[in-house]
Amino acid sequence: MTLPVILISGPFAGYLLGHFIFYKYFGMPKWGVSALIACGFLASGLQVFRLIKRIKDSDSKKN
Repeated sequence: MTLPVILISGPFAGYLLGHFIFYKYFGMPKWGVSALIACGFLASGLQVFRLIKRIKDSDSKKN
């Protein structure tokens, strides 16, 4: 359940932040929103990587 939430929340937050910033200050250029959505995908990927690493480390300590 955690992984889908992480994978969806990053790009969604990037979209919301990009839409707010670029619509309010720059008249909504699409490249800005796209850039922040891409950053959201990267952040989500990093969080998933860290979560999998933490799970792997906890499993190896148990054995």
